[in-house]
Amino acid sequence: MLCLLAAPACTPDDPLAGNNGPKAPALPDSYWTATAPADAKAVKDVRKNAKAGDTVVAVGRVKDYTASRAQFQLADMELIPCNLRPGDQCKTPWDYCCEAKEALLEGSIVVEFRDGGKLRKTDVVGFHGFDRLKEAVVRGRVERDTTGNVILVADALHIKP
Repeated sequence: MLCLLAAPACTPDDPLAGNNGPKAPALPDSYWTATAPADAKAVKDVRKNAKAGDTVVAVGRVKDYTASRAQFQLADMELIPCNLRPGDQCKTPWDYCCEAKEALLEGSIVVEFRDGGKLRKTDVVGFHGFDRLKEAVVRGRVERDTTGNVILVADALHIKP
């Protein structure tokens, strides 16, 4: 899990891009919700206050995703991606390399879609417009590990147009 939070900053290559092998199946439509779940909390609030087992709704921007796995990072809306900073030439604005490392740790959570307790081997990219830096609202159950990572095991996803 920690490797997801330590993505390289402003590199020209996409470290999480898939290979040219067979494409993973799409995420099942049962996760999609046409209207955003109500009572969404900021990612920072979920990370700070939600307890393991809580069902919460979080809103943020898609930071990055894992190719061929139904997993992505959700960043707090207060974090500013590089492409929204005047004059920034970063080729990978979704890595938020212009933000302080501590702010990224406090303002990011991992979202996973599981089947039978195991991470789905499916792509999330393109799912109802899903992509890096898109605003997403996710409902799910909170898990916390011993190193401080917060995982939101999703049961509903809404991507804002």
